[in-house]
Amino acid sequence: MKNTLVLVVLVCLIQTAQAQIQIGIRGSFSQITAAETSKELTNVEPLEMLNLNYTSSSNQVSYGLMVHDENEKVFFSSELLYKKSKHNFELEDVMESLKRNEAVSEFSYQHTDLSIPLAAGLKVSNFKIGGGPIFNFRLNSENSLAQTESISSTDPKLNMGFQFLVGYIVNKHFHIDLKREVSFNRIGNNYKYLGQPLKLQSSANAFSLSIGIFL
Repeated sequence: MKNTLVLVVLVCLIQTAQAQIQIGIRGSFSQITAAETSKELTNVEPLEMLNLNYTSSSNQVSYGLMVHDENEKVFFSSELLYKKSKHNFELEDVMESLKRNEAVSEFSYQHTDLSIPLAAGLKVSNFKIGGGPIFNFRLNSENSLAQTESISSTDPKLNMGFQFLVGYIVNKHFHIDLKREVSFNRIGNNYKYLGQPLKLQSSANAFSLSIGIFL
């Protein structure tokens, strides 16, 4: 799969080699779509029963630079974006709940990424349709989970995904794109319970509206 993506990008680069490269700024607003999911966590010694629930993700605003290259039939674009993400969770202590004590705590995981989406595809008149890989490099993160000995957090340095793109070239200075961004990673993949990955069954995909302004 990765070799195929690299080949597509190289072909598009070769075909657009004689076209004029445009450099501009890119801004995007993304609505995160992910299903709520839960994970039961149990331990015998000491006896522990927890429910970890993913509840929601905040919408994203990203901004940065964009390079666009095209000819009459194909296009290629690359972006360098700064973006922040926030995922919200609940942790329920079942044992405390049975005792009718305060058993549910809310926490969040926030991270800042340097995102590099690549896209290539067909151009018909002023319309373009295509796709390509997304590389997200973790810059920093903040975890508000209170100290819990059995749950630990590690930060993945690279997360990958794929984007499907439909766009319209208003003129050589202004592009509008709609994207469907699919993440290859699960929400909460930074957390481990007793040293084992949680493996929550939900991914933070996104619908994005992006605007590019070129010099």
